Amino acid sequence: MSENEGYLFLVEGEPDALTATSIGLAAVALPGAQSWQEAWSERFRDRRVCIVFDSDAAGRGAAAKVAKDLVSKTRELRILDLAPPREDGFDLSDRVAELRAEGLVTEQIVGLFELWASRASVIEPEDGAALLSAIVNFMRRYVVLGDAELDAIAFWIVHTHAFAAAEATPYLAITSAEKASGKTRLLECLELLVARAWLTGRVTPAVLTRKIDAEEPTLLLDESDAAFGGEKEYAEVLRGIINTGYRRGGKTSVAVPAGRSFECLDLSTFSPKAIAGIGKLPDTVASRSIPIRLKRRTAQEEVERFRRRRVERVAAPLRARIEAFATEIGHALIDAEPELPDELGDRAADVWEPLLAIAHAVGGWWVERAERAALALSAHDASEDDTLGVRLLGDLRQVFAGVVEGRLATEAVIERLSAIEEAPWADWYGKPVTPRKIAQLLRPYGIKPKTIRFGEKISNGYERAAFTEAWERYLSAPEDTHEMPHALEAAHEELPF
Repeated sequence: MSENEGYLFLVEGEPDALTATSIGLAAVALPGAQSWQEAWSERFRDRRVCIVFDSDAAGRGAAAKVAKDLVSKTRELRILDLAPPREDGFDLSDRVAELRAEGLVTEQIVGLFELWASRASVIEPEDGAALLSAIVNFMRRYVVLGDAELDAIAFWIVHTHAFAAAEATPYLAITSAEKASGKTRLLECLELLVARAWLTGRVTPAVLTRKIDAEEPTLLLDESDAAFGGEKEYAEVLRGIINTGYRRGGKTSVAVPAGRSFECLDLSTFSPKAIAGIGKLPDTVASRSIPIRLKRRTAQEEVERFRRRRVERVAAPLRARIEAFATEIGHALIDAEPELPDELGDRAADVWEPLLAIAHAVGGWWVERAERAALALSAHDASEDDTLGVRLLGDLRQVFAGVVEGRLATEAVIERLSAIEEAPWADWYGKPVTPRKIAQLLRPYGIKPKTIRFGEKISNGYERAAFTEAWERYLSAPEDTHEMPHALEAAHEELPF
């Protein structure tokens, strides 16, 4: 393709296209913004394109919408304004008619249009790094958050606009210990920037399921603690939607009338979700989420007063930039396989993969920032995210560390478990955990107490060898344990002293 190739003019409507081609301009007629389809943008790949829409508010809006989809495809993209905003929709045909009335011939008119196009506003791809910084700065104005949380939220906001390219969607789990910590304010800020925002506190199960299926909104759910702890039917529907809506293809089934009977209807539950509440969210929800923990701000932590009408004016152009950037990188995200930090567990890696893909699409230091945020927020101790059974396995590994004989009576196990600070075993509903509860928690892992001789005494207890496989399967390797290697321990037990 020649560098000197002329512009392809995109004009609004067939009459303008006929006028343009009649004087020798290369032109394509496009419908208004409501009829434009993103797939058409591929036809203009690597072309020099100049958009000439009607010079009124609707025309300028249509030009901006088309430009958003074309910017990453064309070799050069410009928007030509033919006149100041006019209510009558002054267009290319009107401009050509004016030029003819001034006595210009066709060659002169063509030359003028090519000259105007070369001087028209250039539309360039969004700078992803600058955009993410702008999102972080916007959020910081109204909510007190740490750097890791702000970076995660910035990536997540972009993700909601590039959601069509994702196979999984991480949730934001916005929690606080007490009220008045900024949860609702954070949701209100998100509402102004995310795609298809739906900020709600409580709706009927029917509305919840059907709206997600029909619109794939970004669900911004407030007061989730009341929702999960309230009416059982709604809580179960909500939990089911969140559990299944994490991956593409997730569905919930509802009964709908069919004549005098009912039939089952599968509804999609796949959509981005931010869930805010006091205290800890259900484990199945938390494991699919990026934790955003809020605290009441101190007197030294200042934020701007949130006046919605004023903030909307600030957010609107930023949201338009996010939409354009998501469109620009959307195709690259479909097959993206970003490198994931080894410190993330399997579920945490799934949660962060779509956001790390965005970071890699942006490049530069944002890749490092994304990985740092992922490790800070999601590379937790197993005790925070795993089940109580896995917590018990981890604590038992600590209990058996240094036990030369490799076996302990149940009473000794409970005594040592209860001595572990911040563990739940010493205060299990007001008293130490019982042997029965320990046995129940270990049963799914195939570990059972057995009758063991301890000197002259016979008692129920546990042998370390029974835990070896479970420790290997469910726990990460200990960083520094003082357990005696099994071979050495066996040799030790055989010594005559």
